[in-house]
Amino acid sequence: MKKFKNQIALALYKMVLLLARSSSAKRSDKTLLLIKNDEIGDYILFRNFLKDIRHSEKYKNHKITLLGNIIWKQLFDEFDSKDVDEVIWMQKKKFQKELSYRYSLLKKVRKKGFAEVINCIYSRNILNDECFVSVISCKNKTGMANNSDGLVNSDGFYSQLVDVGRGIEFDIYKNEKLISYITGKAKNELHTSVLFDGVTSDKMDKAKKYCVIFAGAGKQDKLWPPEYFAEIITYIHKKYKLDIYLCGGPGDVKDSEAVKLLINIPVHDYTGKTTMPQSLNILKDAEFMLSVDTGSVHMGAGVQCPVIALYSGRDYGRFAPYPQAVFDKFYSIFSDNVDQLVKERPDELNDPNIFPFSEIRNIPPAKVMPYIELLITNA
Repeated sequence: MKKFKNQIALALYKMVLLLARSSSAKRSDKTLLLIKNDEIGDYILFRNFLKDIRHSEKYKNHKITLLGNIIWKQLFDEFDSKDVDEVIWMQKKKFQKELSYRYSLLKKVRKKGFAEVINCIYSRNILNDECFVSVISCKNKTGMANNSDGLVNSDGFYSQLVDVGRGIEFDIYKNEKLISYITGKAKNELHTSVLFDGVTSDKMDKAKKYCVIFAGAGKQDKLWPPEYFAEIITYIHKKYKLDIYLCGGPGDVKDSEAVKLLINIPVHDYTGKTTMPQSLNILKDAEFMLSVDTGSVHMGAGVQCPVIALYSGRDYGRFAPYPQAVFDKFYSIFSDNVDQLVKERPDELNDPNIFPFSEIRNIPPAKVMPYIELLITNA
């Protein structure tokens, strides 16, 4: 039944795409569209490359437009708005569910008449990003080979596919290969740093010594049990006397509440109450942060907050473990099942779906505690 529904949805999406492609478009010379409409963590691993494109010899005189996911708009507006000329914001869930919105956005992008388009997403997907490549009537279309979603053979949408490597590799390295290829200049230093110079929202009263906990996960099956978070918070409070900050987006409020019901310790609960720049401001002065695999761990690394991150083992190597050269205080924790596979049968990790997201629940609090001790002791 699910497969049938997906086929119907795909047929409707194709019809909308054909309608959008039938609208007229006048070509605008020296215009470039960058497609980067995936999630917060993906953007953080990419955002520092915008400057390289903006100042490259090839594109310095182009009008650069970014097609972005509105979920990270606050981050972009605060730190990156000077690196492009225009942004087209996409409400991703609405784009997936409402055909009228999907049509209007595809038509809007087509009518811009871009002379060139670069899809900056490695896991290409016809439903969310490659549809924009298809709708644009220009010859110069670049993407990364070869991690398509498999729904359609989309390689023909592109005039060139850049080989960024098809094996297990941290995502920032794939981004660097793409950008160095299109700009003709390699990037000497790879990092995710967010610079707070002149940031308007850097105004918050904070405790002298604290840590930050993100209890939410974005997806139900990625949640670490609230009783595990409660055990960790109790351990931190009793042994190290740190203030505890709970953070996260509006969708994480119920997860923070579930943790608070299990503890008898005062906490600073900012879940759903801060902007993204304010969350970064909280993170940048923390002793460390603890979270499951969400965009928050990349935010922490971006402001050099020591990170303890819990992972299921899916997409091993692409987003974790974090390379020391990118950030050397990032500690990725996996279950014993994943650790054993890494040690004994690493080739099986090439399957990105080898572990379910729920494998994260097999990480006990006792496996996290030594990393907390390490960070507090060496602070």
